[in-house]
Amino acid sequence: MKKLFFFAALAVSAMLNAQTYDFTTLDIQDADLTVADGTKSFNDAKGYYEIKNTAGATVSLTIAQVPNVTFTYKNSSEKKAFVVKPLNYVQMDGDQRDLTISGLTVGTTITLSVASKGTTGNSFEDSESKGTGLTGCVWVSGNKTQAPKSGEMVFEEVTVQAIASTITIRTTAGGYALNKIVIGNGGTGVENVAAQAQKAVKVIENGQLYIIKNGVKYNALGAKVAE
Repeated sequence: MKKLFFFAALAVSAMLNAQTYDFTTLDIQDADLTVADGTKSFNDAKGYYEIKNTAGATVSLTIAQVPNVTFTYKNSSEKKAFVVKPLNYVQMDGDQRDLTISGLTVGTTITLSVASKGTTGNSFEDSESKGTGLTGCVWVSGNKTQAPKSGEMVFEEVTVQAIASTITIRTTAGGYALNKIVIGNGGTGVENVAAQAQKAVKVIENGQLYIIKNGVKYNALGAKVAE
């Protein structure tokens, strides 16, 4: 019973302390972008910043107006990793682009507003060749795969819940545009978020901490544990 109250309290706290980062209202400038192990340039014709990785390295992108959020990508050759379009969106320019959020409280919900960027639909599903879709978090609502772009980009909300203080969300197909991040409010009522949280249970086995949610076991880092 104490565990149920604990997780319900986390859910209520998350609702009351929601942080919203709306890229459609952020006039991001060159000085706001910090890039490590990569390059950034402004495409005048298209009106956006292009971030590329250094060949063989993991490029890291942070945005001053969006604290505790990091975008990373690694490839053996130089490729366009991300696009930052001021007053519009941040784009993951293909698969295996990672969005990492740190400093979270277990039980916090994170909602992303996403849209496939091209004719290959975006996906957050696990892939043997492209990696794990979710690390440190579990799926709550929305489609794990978005339909391919046809005409204008169509944005939809997807929500995950943190089971670790740092989470990583990877696109495993297609790439996507992201125009909003909401931390602490998954776009659902307190009752629904609390119900999701109540399904997560911490257990200790052989001295190791595990989290069981909806019958699936995860380690303390949020990775699935093979039975």
